[in-house]
Amino acid sequence: MSPVRTAAVTENPREIEARLGLPAESLDARYAPELHSLGDEPGAPGAWLLESGRPGTLSRKFSRVEGDPEGIAALIADRARICFENGAVSVKWEDPGSAWAELAAELGFERMPAPAVSGPGTEAPATAWVRYAEPWPHTAAPYYRQTTDFSCGPASLLMAEAHRRGGPSMNRERERAIWRRATRFTGCGVWALALQVDRDRFAMRAYDTEFLAPQLNPMEPRDARAFANEEDVRLVAEAGIEIEQRVFGIAEIIAAIDRGSRVLVLVDEARFHGEPVPHWVMAHAHRDGVLLVNDPWAETAHGESWVDASDIPMAAAELDAMAWWGDPRYRSVLVLSEP
Repeated sequence: MSPVRTAAVTENPREIEARLGLPAESLDARYAPELHSLGDEPGAPGAWLLESGRPGTLSRKFSRVEGDPEGIAALIADRARICFENGAVSVKWEDPGSAWAELAAELGFERMPAPAVSGPGTEAPATAWVRYAEPWPHTAAPYYRQTTDFSCGPASLLMAEAHRRGGPSMNRERERAIWRRATRFTGCGVWALALQVDRDRFAMRAYDTEFLAPQLNPMEPRDARAFANEEDVRLVAEAGIEIEQRVFGIAEIIAAIDRGSRVLVLVDEARFHGEPVPHWVMAHAHRDGVLLVNDPWAETAHGESWVDASDIPMAAAELDAMAWWGDPRYRSVLVLSEP
């Protein structure tokens, strides 16, 4: 493989959009987009790629990869090396035409499992590859993108159940059924979501501190909130579900995952996408203080796809900082394990 002889980088999102013919404002500076090109010298291998990464994660993604095979190989190998030197745990490569299987294997990449075609960002790319800084054997969690703006809880539960024990397909009908039963005004709380777990197939424990102190700025009227909570408390008790009203710490989340559990965590989306919103994600693997997380939301308006949202490596401290919501802040966690 020829060494990288010439390389250029463009970091201004508006300039990148112009050069690639992308819609205006489709690239967000928060994702640190960089257009890397190779081959300015006559006769040099030519290639370019768009590199980006979601804030709060330890991954970088290569997309819009074009050029001749020699140039692509040199550029991807060089950028992967630099990403790992800068602390990335994984690099991912979108391959819309499924054209680079042989080259990806030569460069140490493995195929990512295709998602369930669901919400925006799951139709393409058809193929994607991932390479870890150090080999990380694990069973990748199946990916399902929520089909609405408000069904993150059901989508996360579908992924956790499918990853842990297999079972019925992840689809919009099941997403909607869980959402109808678990939603309380603005979203699915952990009490109502716990009631939707198939307890014949999973052991389940829930942890929640939402109701230990009144919310100063609740997302719905206090009387309506209390009205719905009364029913959840009654149904949980009747079902024999134990919900511990205490903080489930990050060390406990890691320990649960290390025992083979899948953990749903309520996070604040602000770190990921700049908008403070309560949001459910699913953590499913851990190694050396880094967790792999599936996020049912992909910000397609800013160039994300299922590739960005599945098997996301996150530092434990980062997830711990995100796993709070409200004022006063509270933590909600749902753990699924063997029965």
